[in-house]
Amino acid sequence: NASYSSPREFVWCLGVVIFLLMIVTAFIGYVLPWGQMSFW
Repeated sequence: NASYSSPREFVWCLGVVIFLLMIVTAFIGYVLPWGQMSFW
C-alpha cells in the first residue's frame, strides 16, 4: 500500500515541522525580551 502510506507520511512530516516551528517560535518569544533587556 505505497499509495496509502505516502500521503500519511507526508502529513506526519508536515505535523512534525509545524510542531518544531511552534517550539522555536515559543523559545524565541521567551528569549527575545530577556535578550533585549540584556542588550539595552
